[in-house]
Amino acid sequence: MTTIIASILTAFILCGTAIPMFANKTTENSLNKVFNNPQKTEVRVYSTPSYKMLFGNFDRIEINLEKAKFEKLGFESVKIITYPIKIDYSRLPSKNLSFIKDGKFEVMIILTSQNVNEFVDINAITVKINKILSNIKIPIPFLSGDIFVGNAGISFEEDKPALKGDLMTFGGLVSVPFNFSGNLQVTDKNTIDVYEPQVSVSGQDLILKQVQELIQNVNPIVNINDIEKINNDNIKFELKKLYFSEKKLKAIGIVTLQNP
Repeated sequence: MTTIIASILTAFILCGTAIPMFANKTTENSLNKVFNNPQKTEVRVYSTPSYKMLFGNFDRIEINLEKAKFEKLGFESVKIITYPIKIDYSRLPSKNLSFIKDGKFEVMIILTSQNVNEFVDINAITVKINKILSNIKIPIPFLSGDIFVGNAGISFEEDKPALKGDLMTFGGLVSVPFNFSGNLQVTDKNTIDVYEPQVSVSGQDLILKQVQELIQNVNPIVNINDIEKINNDNIKFELKKLYFSEKKLKAIGIVTLQNP
């Protein structure tokens, strides 16, 4: 009887070390497929008792990714901490997130201006700005007639996002540089708005009244619910916080998964 008990205890001890190692490697391989082989993938799994992992039940999973990419959006880094979740091993390996039966995650992503420029449709932004400029009149030195935007791009400066480019007229024969920057805030409608905007043209700041008229036509700059591939029937993303540090955009949100 003593031998049998010792054998059982040994088996549980081995399971307690082998299961987390298996779960780590399995989850890591799947994440590498989902996030297009990040430069670094680190996974830690927690579950008590550990044998629950045999059935795909986890108390918590912590994930750190560097230089990852999901669909068309690249990330400087991604950090994910899960609530208790259920993983369906029969769906592994997978090129999407279908292997997670259901779960909730706290996610922190870090983006550089290069990540944003590669992802956003700058042409669509330019079209939107040109439509706004066609409906409001802002007196700008050296420019007259119909004004339009060209050579637009996004940069992060002084812990603020900035849209830079040229304001043009006469078919592009005359142009002056502009800079549109401001702080970002997350609204309760899951959108991102600009506040405290600053607009300069050829190095000269526009007056407050002109900027206020402009910003009324700009917000919201992003509606999270409308972003393709982020929100669908199975995936919901709610943005909680957005801030800039060291010329990088840091976003914190909650992801809820419900796969059939």
